[in-house]
Amino acid sequence: MSFSLSLLCEEAITKHHHKTSSRVKMAYLTS
Repeated sequence: MSFSLSLLCEEAITKHHHKTSSRVKMAYLTS
C-alpha cells in the first residue's frame, strides 16, 4: 500500500515539476 502511495506522490511531483514540488521532493528524500 505504501509503495503505491510513493509511486503516486512521485508521479504527481513529476507532473507538476514546480519549484515547490522540488522542495517537497527534497524534504521527502531528506526525511
